[in-house]
Amino acid sequence: MTVPLLERIRTEIREEGPMRFDRFMALALYDEAEGYYGGGAGTRAGTEGDFVTAPTLTPWFGATVARFASAVWERLGKPDAWHIVEAAAGTGALAIPLLERLREEAPAAYGALRYTLVDVDPAHRDAARRGLQTHIEAGHVEVVETLPKSVGPTLVLANELLDNLPVRLLRRRAEAWWERLVALDDSKEQDVRFVWHEAPAPQDLIDQVESFGIPVPDGQLVEVPVGAEAWLQEITDKTEPPTFLLLVDYGEVARDLLGEPRPEGTLRTYSGHRKDLPVLEYPGSRDITTHVSWTAAARAAERLGWKVHGFATQSAFLRDLGLLQTAAGLAATVQDEAGMASLAALKEILLPGGMGEDVKVLCLERAVPQDGRLPGFSNVRPVDPRPRGD
Repeated sequence: MTVPLLERIRTEIREEGPMRFDRFMALALYDEAEGYYGGGAGTRAGTEGDFVTAPTLTPWFGATVARFASAVWERLGKPDAWHIVEAAAGTGALAIPLLERLREEAPAAYGALRYTLVDVDPAHRDAARRGLQTHIEAGHVEVVETLPKSVGPTLVLANELLDNLPVRLLRRRAEAWWERLVALDDSKEQDVRFVWHEAPAPQDLIDQVESFGIPVPDGQLVEVPVGAEAWLQEITDKTEPPTFLLLVDYGEVARDLLGEPRPEGTLRTYSGHRKDLPVLEYPGSRDITTHVSWTAAARAAERLGWKVHGFATQSAFLRDLGLLQTAAGLAATVQDEAGMASLAALKEILLPGGMGEDVKVLCLERAVPQDGRLPGFSNVRPVDPRPRGD
């Protein structure tokens, strides 16, 4: 009989002592039997799930990314064979409109393409296969559980993945750094709970945070993105240049993430569109996220041989690819409730003040032979800006 996840975590803490939070987060989200994403419990994103993403709000997001993908294919030299790998692809909400638009507007790029959707959740994979059946039958699409080895020109897509990768937690207090761990409160035999525990932080993590040169407020909780760094290493190991990597997620640059007072950091949970539920309760039952440190991601990628191609808000990225004109055209012709709902979704992902501004887009490239700015990044912002006042 399988031991429940809750008991397995409790046993590990009893036997080995307080657990690092990245270990707790990995088990809570990706345990094969009971993890939030690994347990096969069903669709997580969308209006019927626990949270929404740009692809689940509107197919126009995927259709617009198709224009970016077509430009990548051209920058790669219009190869006869190329690969798109979408990590954390979910049910295909991004891939379906992307492939439809690519087939319609760039048939040569579509004809040369092999598109691989990667997702750990078996329910997501099954739904993606149903939605992409015609493309699968045409030999252009495969749906898999783990990242494949990609040979040849490749574009890797990851929409709202980095925010779900495990982090370690550090708190600065009284000019010292402490690591926040997960321990047990077993004072009540019938109600053993997970509680926070602090221990002196390892010097390598302290050095990583202080390397940004940002004065961190006293009491600040800081997430160190060890999972994102490991994932970037895996992408590097499993792709061969020339390669582009497009990352889309909630986050900030280090200056804004570390310098603004955040006593509890950016650690959040989501369930049924409710957020900020207790992080340590019922592991496996709710999403756990943090804001991405784009500066940390860019630095980690550069150490692995990548170069920053561009960094922009989602709003700027989509507007540069023509979505604002599309929205204006729809607004001029909308006549019913469905049209109004479609327009509202476009406004949410496109306009400043909401997802359009909070979500950022980072494009990385590795050993791409041709120079030139890709559409989507005409107006770029610095991913590693100087601290304020410098």
